Amino acid sequence: MLPAHSDQTEYQELVARIETVNQLIDQASNTSSLWRETKNLSNSAKEYADANNYALANEILTEAEFQANLGIQQALDQKDINKLIPFYLQH
Repeated sequence: MLPAHSDQTEYQELVARIETVNQLIDQASNTSSLWRETKNLSNSAKEYADANNYALANEILTEAEFQANLGIQQALDQKDINKLIPFYLQH
């Protein structure tokens, strides 16, 4: 059973958005481009949502989504750079 929330619909929408952002975070992680604090931001957003602080949860989640998207974009931008670096210098 879900905890009691002041606005169950808003909570459910926020949890769905958190799940979507977590999918982006997983995608960034799979490309080895996940920024260090991005997952922590998503976890914090869930904690604030659970505490009925939807405004702060949304704000934090927006930052997590932004960082995940930047990580994905960074990976896309750098995917061809390894062709320019000799194999013995690649990690």
